[in-house]
Amino acid sequence: MESMQEKPKARIMVVEDEALVARELSIRLGRMKYEVVATCGTPELALSSAAELVPDLILMDINLNADKDGIDIAGEIHETQDIPIIFCTAYSSNDVLERAKITTPFGYILKPIDSRELEITIEIALYKHGVDHKLHDTANKLKVALDSIEDAVISCDQDGKIFLANPKAIELCKFDFVPIGRMVTDMLCFVDLNTGIDNVDINVWLQEKQNCHHQNNYLLKNYNEGTVPVELNVASLEDKNGQYNGLIFAFRDISRRISFEEQLKKNAIQDPITGLPERSMMFERLKLALKRAKLDDDYSFAVIFIDLDRFRVINDGLNHEFGDEVLRRVSQKVLAQLRDIDMLSRFSSDTFVCLLDNVDSMPKILSVVNRIQSEIALPMAINTHQITVTASSGIVLSNKKYNNYETYSDILRDADTAMYQAKLKGGNIHVIFDKQMHDYALRLLWIEEELLDAIEAGDIQVYYQPIVDANSHEITSFEALVRWIHPEKGFIAPDEFIPIAEETGLILPLGEFILHSVCQQLCRWNNEMGFNTKVGVNLSARQFSQPHLAELIISAIEKYQLKTGFLGVEVTETMAMTDVDTAIAILNSLREIGVQVSLDDFGTGYSSLSYLKKLPVHTLKIDRSFITELEHNIDDQAIVKAIAAMTQELQFNVLVEGVENKEQVAILQKLGCDYFQGYYFAKPMNAYDATQLLRGIDKGFIPPELPFYPDQLEMPSCASDSVL
Repeated sequence: MESMQEKPKARIMVVEDEALVARELSIRLGRMKYEVVATCGTPELALSSAAELVPDLILMDINLNADKDGIDIAGEIHETQDIPIIFCTAYSSNDVLERAKITTPFGYILKPIDSRELEITIEIALYKHGVDHKLHDTANKLKVALDSIEDAVISCDQDGKIFLANPKAIELCKFDFVPIGRMVTDMLCFVDLNTGIDNVDINVWLQEKQNCHHQNNYLLKNYNEGTVPVELNVASLEDKNGQYNGLIFAFRDISRRISFEEQLKKNAIQDPITGLPERSMMFERLKLALKRAKLDDDYSFAVIFIDLDRFRVINDGLNHEFGDEVLRRVSQKVLAQLRDIDMLSRFSSDTFVCLLDNVDSMPKILSVVNRIQSEIALPMAINTHQITVTASSGIVLSNKKYNNYETYSDILRDADTAMYQAKLKGGNIHVIFDKQMHDYALRLLWIEEELLDAIEAGDIQVYYQPIVDANSHEITSFEALVRWIHPEKGFIAPDEFIPIAEETGLILPLGEFILHSVCQQLCRWNNEMGFNTKVGVNLSARQFSQPHLAELIISAIEKYQLKTGFLGVEVTETMAMTDVDTAIAILNSLREIGVQVSLDDFGTGYSSLSYLKKLPVHTLKIDRSFITELEHNIDDQAIVKAIAAMTQELQFNVLVEGVENKEQVAILQKLGCDYFQGYYFAKPMNAYDATQLLRGIDKGFIPPELPFYPDQLEMPSCASDSVL
């Protein structure tokens, strides 16, 4: 196998007009493992070969028998190419050497040439050229970096003469020239950032020599007599021996940073939208008020939480800039009703906190609050829109006679609680805080914390209430209802925890738990025990609006291998009518997978008959509010009769919930209702009792004179049974 040809150490061009000398020199170079790429005897050939071949090194004879000697040729080559040149000459006169120096040669060799000296000179020349090339690359990279950075950089030598200034320095100092060679003390002037007085003597820094190191913010006086705030770093330069060699000034424009910091400071004490004091300022004012209240028994103050009603509709429906203008207008309206000693702060998005200072009676406070709410409710003309907003207010009076507060956070908490109660009552009213509200708030917080654990611990159970045929009283289906039996607190009513679950989002895992529990029970009843039982599951508003509701239900049905038609869902009339087109699409998707839909609480919403007939529902459930006084109220009877007649025309079934006695049963039968549900027939029961009912009473027949009350924990009637 042929060995690979050894790579030459370097490519060398020889310029020598004596052919024998050139040939002998080429042989020697070959023995030294160099490649001779050309031997040139004339200046013209030397110039063209250097341009074409670009050798690593040129051995150049100085004395050529031509109009140009080797020094002339070297000079021309260096004008366009970076090739190291070693001169070979038999003469070493001072005049020749001085001329040769101009071309910065990489070595001299006197003829006759010694081979060892030749090789050493060539290697040194190649090494030096390589080092010079790397230094040149490094210098270029450094220049690019200095030209690119956002910092201005100026360097001076130990005498203060500038030898470096990058473009950013020239720009920042407003030089219309390059300051290289000028004195740094003439070119740079730094003054105190706060006072604007000249107080920086650069000569002092120059005299500090290697101990010079400073960092601070100053005003830079530029060449146009303007000023720019800068962050300045000054450090000493040292040579390779560690000796002081000058100073470097690195500085950057901090105008934007100072402006941003000033804005942050302003925002820390002032709301950027309304210009009102920021909440931290309110906290400090409340601390002072509390201290005064402890020292002065006759002093009292009031805190009012003011929250705009339906502000999100304005913000989302128009735009945030429009919403900001509403906030500004509202803040001005409220301020107009306050005294100089009072304080108003924007607390959050659309919530304001008002401190009424030195007030001693609730009537005075209510007078202010009523004026504020009335003023807010007045229409506002903004651009082309006429906007009307209202506000809900929570009021707390800090007085030792009523509340002995220790911290401002307690006052704000109670005012917020009262405001929340105003919201729950429909808004546009005020509510005065009392202790019952605090207890209620703690109860809500406890429920929120316990609810998720209750789902995981199995304290949440599904109960089943039978639905019977209006004539035969045979069980046709069940409604699934949620019950929470806490290990310490006992029974917790659905109307306590369902709204909290809805608000916090826990309704989604709770609803999924109920769905899977019902499907699992249906699997046992129908697939294992042979009962053809149907169960309806209530959907909350959040569940109903889930984008993948149908997929969630299909997943549960498939998991427990249920047959089509045994699982139903119930949605309230209000949910279906909030966005009819979306509701129709969702209900159609459920009908397509074999899930029957009941419209719950019918009669309490605002159904349009034109939309109602489009809804793909199977059953209308008449709300219990029409049944409670049915046997004594002719109007309720007329309403139920009208609903029953309408549903027959629309080919819906009519189910009446809340049936409590024989008289109601008789009337409802005459009015043409199809199904009954209520305590007259059976209370909600756990899965075990429901199974016993299906097994023991003729697989589903409940005599009207024998209502079924399972021997379980007595539970009161729950207004939220229809929620889940």
